[in-house]
Amino acid sequence: MLKLLETLESCLGGKHNLVEILEVNVGFDTSHVARWCRRCGSAVVDVDYDGRTNAGQIMKMRSPEFLKQAIAAIHRQLLGELVTTLRADRANRLFGRGYAEAALMQKAAGRAPISEELAAKVRFLATVVRHLEGGYDNEGVCAWFERPRVQLGGRSPVQVLTESWDPAGKDAQSILELARSLSSSPAT
Repeated sequence: MLKLLETLESCLGGKHNLVEILEVNVGFDTSHVARWCRRCGSAVVDVDYDGRTNAGQIMKMRSPEFLKQAIAAIHRQLLGELVTTLRADRANRLFGRGYAEAALMQKAAGRAPISEELAAKVRFLATVVRHLEGGYDNEGVCAWFERPRVQLGGRSPVQVLTESWDPAGKDAQSILELARSLSSSPAT
């Protein structure tokens, strides 16, 4: 599900996998070209001339409304899975103040919107948990977040991820690297 989310968000950010579906030659080495993204269904109509593309000259990129809805649905699904896996009290501490169990469950159920800040934390924590699930069951994943780590200066991941943490920040990335090292270490 994370891979699907990354792909759709990439499209939402403008990185489409476009294929040409129609080209109409209008003369003087100029064509009108309709292109479609095979990943998300977005479409654009460009003017191609002399081997170059004037992107969106005839019709700017249009993405179907379902693209945003699909991304929101995936965030809700991942949030629900995280609250279940990490247990509500731990999830509350990891997401930070303002995200009580009831609020997280409402957001996971689609009864309240998920902010971009929360969505970024959901993606990050889902990635960490995905790496941990290769070597731990749910109990082990929960214990991993509570256990102090030498690599984190004797703090546990829960202690490092305080209410104001940034998924792109140094501390969060250290936690991701720890989790990643578990899923990439060779079996003995």
